[in-house]
Amino acid sequence: MPQPLAENRTGPAAGLDLPSWETPATELALPESELHVWKFRLPSYVEAPPRAPLSPDEVARAERIRSPDLRQRFVSARSGLRRVLALYRRCSPREIRFRYGNHGKPEIDETELSFDFNLAHAGDLGLVAVSARGPVGIDLERIAPRPHLHAIAARMFPPAVLDRLRHLPDDALVFEFLREWTALEARTKYLGHGLFRAPRAAPPELRIQHFLAQADFIAALASKPVPATLPRLRYLELAPVLD
Repeated sequence: MPQPLAENRTGPAAGLDLPSWETPATELALPESELHVWKFRLPSYVEAPPRAPLSPDEVARAERIRSPDLRQRFVSARSGLRRVLALYRRCSPREIRFRYGNHGKPEIDETELSFDFNLAHAGDLGLVAVSARGPVGIDLERIAPRPHLHAIAARMFPPAVLDRLRHLPDDALVFEFLREWTALEARTKYLGHGLFRAPRAAPPELRIQHFLAQADFIAALASKPVPATLPRLRYLELAPVLD
């Protein structure tokens, strides 16, 4: 398994926020002046159906995943997502109902709830962004070496980015590649497109914010800023399930 780049805070990632995460009350308001980012650990939600608070279609989807590890990651991520949304809905996680857009992006299937959300997970970490101000997209990647970065970049990134990546040393290349990749994924999820249908350049009104979910994980958050003010970001941590 690739090892994380231990020098992130003094190397390429030194300029990124490594936020403190708060554990909120059991019921939570979402004013338009705030944008919430939740963190949870997937191993804290290792619950097999029928114990996991999933819908029948989510259980069926999990059963179609052949890899036991990927199946459990899907179940854990959806369980964490449902537990986050239940804090706003003031219901049990199992009561959350989803509908899906053309490219599979889930939405709350209730007209009285006017907020948007997005889920990302990598390794043993999950993130959920929640906004009352319109669409939101989030992505997460572990900062670790991986192969074929230049070939992937040539397929996915615009020429100016390719030129910048081409001249970087290996440690900076990994970080800057993941910075561009998470921005692309977050932007794609914000727009509700498939990855290969999204524009390579961000729409001018779209704001991309990067931060470190923890020292070896980079995240990107895509949102639409209000011209006069930017929302207050709250970093929240979901408590683990207690047996």
